[in-house]
Amino acid sequence: MVWYVLRLSLDYGHIALSELNAVIEAENIDVKNMVRIDEFVLLDISENELRILQKRLALTKEYGLLLDVVREDDIEQILQLIKEFRSSDAAVCVSIDCVRGFGKNIVDRIYDNVKPFLCASSTLRDNVKQMRIAFVAGNALIYLISKIRRMSEYIDREPHRRPVYKPGAMKPMLARAYVNLSRVRSGEVLLDPFCGVGSFAIEACLMGINTVCIDVDENMCYAAKKNIGFYGCTTFTEIIRADSTYQDIRSLSVDAIATDPPYGRQSAPRGKDLTKLLIEFLNTMSNILKRNRYAVFAVPHNISMYIKSEIKDLSMEIVEVLYDWVHGGLTRVLYVVKSC
Repeated sequence: MVWYVLRLSLDYGHIALSELNAVIEAENIDVKNMVRIDEFVLLDISENELRILQKRLALTKEYGLLLDVVREDDIEQILQLIKEFRSSDAAVCVSIDCVRGFGKNIVDRIYDNVKPFLCASSTLRDNVKQMRIAFVAGNALIYLISKIRRMSEYIDREPHRRPVYKPGAMKPMLARAYVNLSRVRSGEVLLDPFCGVGSFAIEACLMGINTVCIDVDENMCYAAKKNIGFYGCTTFTEIIRADSTYQDIRSLSVDAIATDPPYGRQSAPRGKDLTKLLIEFLNTMSNILKRNRYAVFAVPHNISMYIKSEIKDLSMEIVEVLYDWVHGGLTRVLYVVKSC
């Protein structure tokens, strides 16, 4: 039995856990056991399955091989484990993390014993092996770090770095999480019916997923084409100028839908009531999404209950409702729904 540690990002709260569960389902990962301790998730999976998670997940910030879980006050066992592991690999350094204050008094008692081999500030830069001791919820999780998510992996895809910039465009990490929540797999077809400047299509392409991008605005279609081409994703993407609520796209049949409909200060719909636009979209969505597949979309909090009622009328299953605070004037309500 081999256990791995995944540390979820707190940037988007419980969306990170939902993303993890969605990718496990999409990739048919055989999780023999799963334990959650605060922001940490312990998984009994194979090394190959861990690599799949590392490749897809956006909102998990750290991965490692679990060495042990002990009570936070079991100082002797913690020190013994460090000693044994370093005797077999003296190149490993040790880092200590008191998660939200857990274990602070314990660290003071073990600090002198681990001080000679604590990780230096340059450790991450130099790719030195790290043993992490994370004190959380009365436990000490001890694991060997295998990967740390680096912001540099996403920075070149930030909205302001793209050839065409649109204020309010979704950041790449969150866009990837939306795609993952749709349970779409490599080689399948994802639909983004309000594609804007192409944020979702870019992330899908980098995971080997084909995307049909639709937008009613000719300028947005042009912007999406420029941005998608810039990241080498043209062959994975089809861009169509159309109204996503109209009959002319109902001939489509797609494996998943992930989208961020127009709302908020920077992307309000033109000439159409937002609630009406979203209800029309939901009716279209129910006709083009394959059976037992998933759609992911966000709506502003103030109209969420209208949308929830409409979903139920369409006999679609609401799998999850998640919340994402954007700024003082906007909280996204993120729906994950399944076709029946």
